Amino acid sequence: MKDELKLRFWGALFSATQLWFTLCICVPCTIYLRNARGFSIQLHDLLLVAIPLLLLMIAFSTLLIRFLGLLKRPRFIALLFALATLVWFQGNILVWNYGPLDGRSIEWAHFRLNGVIDSTIWLAVLALAMCKPLRFFRSALTVAPAIIVIQVLSLFLIAATQKHDDFLGTIKAYSLDQTQKFSFSTDRNAILIVLDETQSNIFADVIKSDSSYRDMFDGFTYFPNAVAGSNYTELAVPALLTGRLYDNRIPKDQYLKEAFLRDSVFAVLKRNQYRVDIFPWMGWANEAVYFDKAIADNLTQADKSSWKEGLYLSEKKIKEVVNLADLAIFRSAPHFLKPHIYNDQRWFLIQIISNYVPDKYKRFVSNDPFETIVFAHQADREMRADRHGNVFKYYHLKGNHSPLTATEDMQVTKNPVPFTKGNYVLQLKISLKALRIFFAALKRLRIYDQTLIVIVGDHGSGMAEGLYLNSTAGSRAKVAPGIIHHRGNFRKDKARGVPLVLVKRIGAMGPMQEIWESPVSLLDIPATIAAEMGLAPGTSGISMFHACSQLGRVRRYGAIEMTPFKAAYIGDITVYDVDGNSWQDESWTISDILSPPPLGKQSSH
Repeated sequence: MKDELKLRFWGALFSATQLWFTLCICVPCTIYLRNARGFSIQLHDLLLVAIPLLLLMIAFSTLLIRFLGLLKRPRFIALLFALATLVWFQGNILVWNYGPLDGRSIEWAHFRLNGVIDSTIWLAVLALAMCKPLRFFRSALTVAPAIIVIQVLSLFLIAATQKHDDFLGTIKAYSLDQTQKFSFSTDRNAILIVLDETQSNIFADVIKSDSSYRDMFDGFTYFPNAVAGSNYTELAVPALLTGRLYDNRIPKDQYLKEAFLRDSVFAVLKRNQYRVDIFPWMGWANEAVYFDKAIADNLTQADKSSWKEGLYLSEKKIKEVVNLADLAIFRSAPHFLKPHIYNDQRWFLIQIISNYVPDKYKRFVSNDPFETIVFAHQADREMRADRHGNVFKYYHLKGNHSPLTATEDMQVTKNPVPFTKGNYVLQLKISLKALRIFFAALKRLRIYDQTLIVIVGDHGSGMAEGLYLNSTAGSRAKVAPGIIHHRGNFRKDKARGVPLVLVKRIGAMGPMQEIWESPVSLLDIPATIAAEMGLAPGTSGISMFHACSQLGRVRRYGAIEMTPFKAAYIGDITVYDVDGNSWQDESWTISDILSPPPLGKQSSH
């Protein structure tokens, strides 16, 4: 009898250990290793949390099994082992693609088949465990340790097949100094603000319906006839910062390195003795920037020799670990639980922490610094003019990126609201309210006049049909000869290709001007900033203020499909040529499909 009880104890403990190892170590580490460049933490940062959590859960499970007789019954052990195996199977083998989990809504109705398959497998295995508990109990003694070993070997294999370059060019190699975030010069300043996913025609509607929003843009020029570089941040931000489009001929990180070090607005200004401080949207858009001391002054290289620094868990690191934990739970759960874990873009763990932990710890799951209105209030408190020489600041803010968090009384809520045109307009108005506060701080310090300000959306939105512009249900782009296939929804691609573009030149005053006849592109930003600051332009683009002489100018825009995993190359890029008013369908032509090279021909670097 004693031997039987011992077997039951070990069967239950092995099953619990398999379950916790899958959730705490295997799945989050797998997600991390396959997408390492998209995270700002390193693997040891994740393990620094995951390993103690695993040991804590094993210890807790051991106590429960040891002192609660119910937990040592064969049927309970069978159910526990079945659950652990299902979680492992779901998280490692039956992995469904729900698109990029970056805050946008998931159309669950499109994935009904996933639910049928998951439900069938889960119900069948759990029912079998109930009916055949002894068979599952005996299997737990040998299969559970075997699955743990398989997961360990799998992680080593994944780690061994990933490229190891010490994350050169990624934020992992640096710390971001925030102390000079709002420190400006009394001489000349240039500011580039990216309001993510902010669409030009919606801005036009807002300033038309309420002139107070137009009046706040003292000295600005509005370029409605604009085209983005790409439809998603991953490529749109590099395009606007470097003036170069990615075209799938070389690995993406090689493109980032070459473009940022040679052509980026950061590199051009830094080579001309500007103080360059960059503040990308960490955790969302950090993979869209190549980080190097040659492009920014507020990057501090990590000290690899310091074990203390390696063990230091900052607020930013903890946010990403929590994000990875939520992703791991989502991936390991059956389809019928995933909507509750994703939780309308609020996420399971993030919502628990937001609702139930003390206020001082809630910052570990908050993206508040990137909320445009929070940023503006911070600037209002901390802005100072205490430098001499030329200063450049780059701020990437949440803008109108999902999830939308605007309320009817123009406040920001922790609970996302549905992604509709009405809520999008409210979110935009909050962003404009924030810009008014930011401008007031510049004027209070008497540096507004000697500051170049460029405000853009990295792309438009089109995430709801109400955001499509000048389109009908059957609208489509022209297709150039030789294009056999193309992907996607043209109406959405076009809306995402029409970003907000506003520029205030140094010394400019008076009512905001609209220049419809200027065919501009976000690829013109480096050349525009260089020209306005009296510097030689880069290798591509023209100043937006010279674009009015470029009638008939064709601008290129690359639309992609986002995938949940990062790869060396992007999937097919649908290239649009935009000749004419970017708001009109007839200006758009699909001119090329850029596919990644076949696996055997992909270049190494």
